[in-house]
Formats: sequence, structure tokens, C-alpha cells
Amino acid sequence: MVNANAWNRWSAACRLLAAACLLAWLAGVAAPAVAAPAQVTLAIVTAGGGRVTSDIGGIDCGSDCVATFNAGTAVELTATADSGYVFVHWQSDACDSGSDICAHCDATPVCDVTLLAATEMRAVFRDPSRSAGAFVVSPDDTVAFGKVQLGDPARSLTITITNIGGTGTLRLLTLDGMEDFAVTGGSCLPMPRQLLGDRSCTLVAAFSPVIAGSRHASVRITDDGIPHPLLIALTGIGIAGPSTGATAVVKEYFNAALHHYFMTANPQEQAALGVAPFADWQPTGRSFNAYDATQSPPAASAPVCRFFNDHFAGISTHFYGLPDACADVLADFPDWTLESSAAFALFAPAADGVCPDGTDPVYRLFNNGMGGAPNHRFVTSLDDRAAMIAQGYTPEGAGPLGVAMCAPQ
Repeated sequence: MVNANAWNRWSAACRLLAAACLLAWLAGVAAPAVAAPAQVTLAIVTAGGGRVTSDIGGIDCGSDCVATFNAGTAVELTATADSGYVFVHWQSDACDSGSDICAHCDATPVCDVTLLAATEMRAVFRDPSRSAGAFVVSPDDTVAFGKVQLGDPARSLTITITNIGGTGTLRLLTLDGMEDFAVTGGSCLPMPRQLLGDRSCTLVAAFSPVIAGSRHASVRITDDGIPHPLLIALTGIGIAGPSTGATAVVKEYFNAALHHYFMTANPQEQAALGVAPFADWQPTGRSFNAYDATQSPPAASAPVCRFFNDHFAGISTHFYGLPDACADVLADFPDWTLESSAAFALFAPAADGVCPDGTDPVYRLFNNGMGGAPNHRFVTSLDDRAAMIAQGYTPEGAGPLGVAMCAPQ
């Protein structure tokens, strides 16, 4: 039978033999059908003062600069200059490729485009009163790369600089700010680069985050026109998550007799707990994600150490920490034994307790030695945190809530 989600209309053969096709459909025999037409996008970019509209709706740029049409649709675009500006010309790689999809798309304000694939059209407007170079950046002078996973390939975006004044020169480019960004190419390079009035060139910028969180930089171009200098802001967010490195699950266990908590990412330990001879250690159902510290965890993560101590009237206990906490234990508590310098890997919170994007806070709570031996519980739930405080536990860690580590989501 024809798939109702995919069917669009009967084929030409079925329109001629409609009764036969209907009988075939009722009998459960698939009749030939024609797929819905493909959809393509049309994006408009303006340089200088003006707007672009389309004859069949969807484009009013200004505000609505991207629209979707059926492939093969013919769209008439009209460029209208703002007061004080004149329309100069259209620019598009699609029109420059030698294809016949563009008609009259040169210095006339009306341009006919047949949309066979995703297409970007740029309308250039100029202020004729300016004799020096006047540079504008599109699509915007703030280039937002969005979220990029740590360890993923760099994300590249193209920046277009258009001279809407007289002849000008882009003299020198410098990149200031964080090392996560780079300018990797484009027709504006090398500089100095003379740019005639009404002409454009491009820069290709790339973002490859080295740590999680908000990242920023700026491109500064000295020039002989306005603005001087030309500034372009670059922003992006590095995301720490499970796409890099082998993941592990840290599971929690509770011993009611000792009123102690224990956690482990080791599958062998997890299999042994909760059954004889370790039946006293029962799973709580609480867990959080981590990285296997031996399987190339993300560069921004840090190993979590594990210490052991059984010097408290025969009661054994453990402690977990990131490298700074591990160093403190080694320096100040020599009776604690380092069982592992990398039991698993997590991320460190900022000093205010804020975790990187894509991670959840892990709160640390100390039992203040109740029962004769120290013990810590690590939780990701604020409800669990509140319950432990109500039982006399003390929050420890970064920020007002006591964040010890940050676990990938």
C-alpha cells in the first residue's frame, strides 16, 4: 500500500488509468507516486542601506532574510535603496558560476532567480556622498559560531567586507583575544588589500574551543576609510560532552550499618557490590556520567583521584578529588593511601561553582566524622544535597553550593 506520509500525487500513468490505480490501492498494491518536490533555501544579505523583497512572499529583508521554496521556483527579487543610498549591484556565487539560474542580476535592482539549490544573494548599496572607503561587514559585525563540542573539527564561517564608499585599503589584520579562534583564509588576504568602491572581499574565520564555556575574540583591521579601525567580534561556546573520550558511569552505594557512601566507575567493583561478601553495600540508584581516564578523555577534563583510609577504629572510608584536592591530601594527610590517581575523569568548576556548558554540577558533602569516621557523599541532585544538610552534613567545594566536580551530561 502507498505510504501516506510519502505520497504526494498520482503519477501521469495513474491519472490516465485512475480506476485501475484506485483498484490497485484498495487491493494493497503500491501504485506509482511522485515524491514531494525538494525544498531549497534562499538567503538575502544586504551591504549598505537598503532592503530586498520577493514577488511571491517570504523575503522582506530587512527582517525576513531567509525563506524556503520548492526547488525550481522562479523568484523575482527587488532591491530598494534607503534614503541617501543608491543600489549598486547583486553578488552571488550562484550567478557567477556561469549557470543560467540568474537573469538581470547585475546592476539593475530587479533580479530573477531560479532556485535549483540553496542560494545566497547579496544586494550592495552605496552612499554616493562618500569619497573615501566605507567598509561594512555582513552578515553582521558580530560573528557567532554557536556551540562546538570540544575535540570536534573547527567550525568555519565566512565574513564579507564590502566597500560602499570610494576606493579604500584594508591595511593590517590582527586577531585579539582567546586562542580558540583563527582567521584561516579569504580573498581579503593578504593585506594590504585595496578594495574599489562597491566591491567586496571575504575572510574565513574558524572556531575550535580548547576549553568549555563562552569564548570570544575580535578581528581588528586598520584601514584608510571608515570605520577606523574596522572591528569584528567573534563569539562561540565550547561544549564538554560525551562525543569525545570513552564514557563511564559512576554508581553510588550505601552501607546502612556504617552510614557511609561509596562510589565507583569500575565495572568489576560495581558487579561485586550488593552481593556476598559485599552485600552490605547496596546501590542507591544514584549515578552520574564520567570519562574513562585511560581512554583519551577530553583535553579540558581532569583525572579524579581516589584515596583510602581504614585507620578510624577499623572503619574504611574513601575520598575523591580533582588534582588540586589530591595534592592537598597527599601533603596534609599522609595516613591516606592513594588507590588511584585517575579513577575516572571529570571537569573542574569555576571558582564561583559554575560548571562548563554541557556538564552538571557534582556537589560534595562531608559527614563531619559522624559515626567515628569521615565520609563524603557526592550528589548531582539539589534535593539530595538538601537532605544531607538536614542530616548534619556540610557542603564543600567551589561556590555557595559546594561544587566539587562537573559531570558530562
